[in-house]
Amino acid sequence: MAKLVVNAALLDLFSRRRIMTAWSDRPRFKPGDHLDFDPECVLESYSQIVEGVCLPRACGAFSYANGQLQPHVEVGRYTSMALGITWGGTPHPLEWASTSPFSYNPIALPGLRAYMNDRGVRYQPEPYDFQAKTIRVGHDVWVGAGAMIADGLCIGHGAVIGAKALVLQDVPPYAIVGGVPGRVIRMRFDDALIERMLKVEWWRFGPEELQKNGVCDPVALLDRLEARIASGDAVPMQLATVSGAEIIAAVTQPA
Repeated sequence: MAKLVVNAALLDLFSRRRIMTAWSDRPRFKPGDHLDFDPECVLESYSQIVEGVCLPRACGAFSYANGQLQPHVEVGRYTSMALGITWGGTPHPLEWASTSPFSYNPIALPGLRAYMNDRGVRYQPEPYDFQAKTIRVGHDVWVGAGAMIADGLCIGHGAVIGAKALVLQDVPPYAIVGGVPGRVIRMRFDDALIERMLKVEWWRFGPEELQKNGVCDPVALLDRLEARIASGDAVPMQLATVSGAEIIAAVTQPA
């Protein structure tokens, strides 16, 4: 994870590539604001980063979160995320004598830094990978308010995570998960329809294509979309992106 300072060049980049940063047309960020981000991040045009002071590792077109995403979260297209979601963060060594980061990341603790400086203490941190593991949220996922998702998990396409669910395992595509700990309550569709959904990958297409083919009826949508794909009439979206490298180039431009 890295930090950046927003400047006019970055705001212009977001505007030109259609990265939405507020619910309204009024800008949310201003030059001088600080953001956390992953230098490897990729933001697709028409994604909506409308809350918080972090950029996600990836965000697809038309996805949004009513709360802050995190730099280790990847999100597909058409995904909806409610308020108060907790994204699992950095791990701690459960098998060691202490889970405290004093032994492997002392620089992260200002109290510990002050202690070491006051007493002239120095020691070599133990090797430990404390970086948060990527959470991957698929296309057309709905995450309810207050859900908690452990780090390193994959939430399959079309899944639904119930409000305040505690998700500790990967979620299959089109599963509805709820409870503490989270469990699969049921599947949104039968196996045959899920297989068709995953094969067609309807999220490749723009909303106008989906709307005219009957988005309210999954079977009818797939029937029509499969026919249009076979005939070459349905053309997947080709959208621009903003990369971490472009973000770094923008924020390092001279004022």
